[in-house]
Amino acid sequence: EAVVSTQSTGDWRLMLPQGSTYKYTAKSIGETTLGLEAYFVDNAAKERQVSSFSPCVGVPEDLVIKIHQVEHVVRDSLVVELVSGDGTVFHSEPLKALDWYPEFFTLTVVLPESTAATGFRVVLRGRVDKGSEFRRTSRYHFRPTTSCLRVMEVNNYYSLFPSRGRTYMKMRINNFNAFPERYIVFCENSLNYPLVVVAPSITVDGRRLGRSNPFVLLQGEAAEFMVSIVPYSRSSLERGRVVLVSCEVITTTNDNLRETVMLTELLESPNSV
Repeated sequence: EAVVSTQSTGDWRLMLPQGSTYKYTAKSIGETTLGLEAYFVDNAAKERQVSSFSPCVGVPEDLVIKIHQVEHVVRDSLVVELVSGDGTVFHSEPLKALDWYPEFFTLTVVLPESTAATGFRVVLRGRVDKGSEFRRTSRYHFRPTTSCLRVMEVNNYYSLFPSRGRTYMKMRINNFNAFPERYIVFCENSLNYPLVVVAPSITVDGRRLGRSNPFVLLQGEAAEFMVSIVPYSRSSLERGRVVLVSCEVITTTNDNLRETVMLTELLESPNSV
């Protein structure tokens, strides 16, 4: 007989005797269909959030959780757990709701270095309004990186419009490895507008040591670079259209570092809208 077991990681495992064949189906039954979405953002306090599915180890990270059918949930009962690949719960705390959306919750966590190897999932526990308990596990298996790429600043109100010329994005790379790491930066945009990447400037103790791309960061060092984008002309703009600017950093340890910024095309300055 087949035995189905579930682990604290949210994985289901079907164990079958060797040489046997089975047909099986899976079904979820309940009075509510509570859903869970979990993702990291550069800053949960900003109105324009930049989401990132590759959080970093060793630094504060903002985790946003969205609960579908939150009206059926007892909000004070909600607890989030971060569970590593081996089933160990390494973080647990009550959820705090965001002020502007009732279905969104946020918390700030510092991920241990061990999660870079094992990865982790987000688990949500609580009670529904009829008293029964529930447990939901995030679909995405997060794998933190030991290097960190973050968007620090975007000018022009996250917009592209003719009267302001280029829109600039400032990004930072940190090396939290215990060894030197080599990096190279590539950027592109969804409409192939002219785009310039200013070679990263390495910063140590507040001092800039020069620019290059590729470049090497020692343990604890950081580098900042600017990305600028400008539309071909006013006639190439469409009011309200979104332009995606994506930057990827290639490393020797194969960390997947990518940030995407959404810019909105306007035909006039936001101050005049």
